[in-house]
Amino acid sequence: MLADHRSETKAEILAYRNELSESRFKIQQLEQTLNETMEVHQNEVKQLKSDLNLIGTRMDYQYNDRNRAVILIILCIVVAVVWDLFDISNRINRFFLYFAYKNEEKSPSK
Repeated sequence: MLADHRSETKAEILAYRNELSESRFKIQQLEQTLNETMEVHQNEVKQLKSDLNLIGTRMDYQYNDRNRAVILIILCIVVAVVWDLFDISNRINRFFLYFAYKNEEKSPSK
């Protein structure tokens, strides 16, 4: 009876050892899978950050390019307005010079 109990206990211990060994193996596999998954996740996060930086750079370039175009348009408009003002100023000056000249011709000489 004691021998039977010992053999049963040894069999139970052996079964527990086998179960423990299998559990350790499963845990190692799960840890490896977890580490690989974390590494993939970290790489994906790095790639996303890189993509965001690239998108930001592209947006800055497009924003600057659009601003440059708007500034050029405004500059062209300002130049056109300045030329128009210059032309108007010249016409006004000629107008007054013409009348000053005509008035000199009409006024009696001293």
